[in-house]
Amino acid sequence: MIVKLILLLLTPLSADLSGDEANYVSKARYLCKYGRFPPVQAVEEGEIRYSDFRPPGYSAFVAVLISRGETTQELRQRVSIVQYILDLLVTTCVLFATFRFSSVNSFRTVAALVLGAQPWTSAYIVSIYPDTLTMFLAVTGLLFLTLSGSCRKTGVRSAIILFGSLLLSLSLLVRPEMIALACIMLGVVGVLALGAFSWRAWLLYAALAGASFLFAVSLNVAYHWQTEHRVRMVGDLRHATPGFRQWVGTWIGPQHWKEELLFSRMTNETINELYAKRLSNRVFTNPAELDTFTDIARNVQVRGYMTIEDDRRFEEMALARIAASPWSYYVWGRLFNSCHLWVNLSNATHVLHGLARCPRVVSRCLTASLLLFKLVLLLFAAGGGMAACRGWRRLTQSWHGRVVLAGAIFVLLRTTMLGFAFNTAEHRYALVAWPFVLALALYGLARLCPSLETPACRSTKASR
Repeated sequence: MIVKLILLLLTPLSADLSGDEANYVSKARYLCKYGRFPPVQAVEEGEIRYSDFRPPGYSAFVAVLISRGETTQELRQRVSIVQYILDLLVTTCVLFATFRFSSVNSFRTVAALVLGAQPWTSAYIVSIYPDTLTMFLAVTGLLFLTLSGSCRKTGVRSAIILFGSLLLSLSLLVRPEMIALACIMLGVVGVLALGAFSWRAWLLYAALAGASFLFAVSLNVAYHWQTEHRVRMVGDLRHATPGFRQWVGTWIGPQHWKEELLFSRMTNETINELYAKRLSNRVFTNPAELDTFTDIARNVQVRGYMTIEDDRRFEEMALARIAASPWSYYVWGRLFNSCHLWVNLSNATHVLHGLARCPRVVSRCLTASLLLFKLVLLLFAAGGGMAACRGWRRLTQSWHGRVVLAGAIFVLLRTTMLGFAFNTAEHRYALVAWPFVLALALYGLARLCPSLETPACRSTKASR
């Protein structure tokens, strides 16, 4: 973690805002100046613009860190340091939980090295994106909630349940999809704790968790009332070019191909006839579709922007592809996205800057080593998940066991929601679940390597 901090301090920070950063920072500056959030501007019919669906939590978080008269680069540095601290707290909490998997010193050394060396929980600490804060709220909230089943004193248990459920529930104010995941995970932890709670303790859990969730939801409703004068929990989620996005979602390919098209909206000079021909073997199903894409790209390059008519042409191509191959769109493509969320070359920005300072051969070897490290972790995580399924009854009786079960369910839900429901493989959306993937990998290591298990664990397996 010290090496990560050094790399972070040496990383040149951008003075410009990109993507969603502009939205979060502009809201935060407005909040600091006027003491309220700016009104939400509705997207008119035929307008090429994203709807403002983002909850207010991360903008409020950034507003706390803003100083009068500072530059964007200074704000980015302050946000990066705070997000590094959040990542450090999450890593430390997960480390304490994984120490319960085994008391063998060699295992604990490996666990500390794995959690310290992996770059993926800190992947976006230099970006003004809400994913690191969401990870902190969701992971620490779940760790506290699973711990409540091991407390015998009513007062301590109540405080832990209230604190954990508040943290988990507040994550829905940071990322919109967490309104579903937070609610589900509050219920999952309650079910896992059935064996550890008396009926009175379980009713106490239900009351405190429900009150915390409703409190967070009420804050979201209040935000929409203040900015839109409408009573609702979630804002309209509308893509700037929905037809274009649907067409991109119909073909199977790496996420960076899709992002290159979606984020530039075809205005990048590199998106031309040669670019289309490079994609032709993997993307286009027939020459007519290639010709349509090339024609749209040529018009956008001349015009400098996409129009509603361009988007409709992409929508027509998307519907034709879905009708011709529904299994590819509804099953195989989404299955590919679910896997690609985890199996990819994505690394932390500060790590990439550090690698860029190395000779090219060394940089490539280290990048390949990180990919191999990720693949090994994912294999052990899969093994840990299968071991958790086999011994789930025993795991519900201990704190670290409930952490493993809750983490496995959270990773599965997150993957299913992003890969299948949203049909996306944007890597930063998986960040929230990475700490639990690491915990599952270390649990799988403890279970699959008998030399790392305690004598008590070995005797339990022998008796079974």
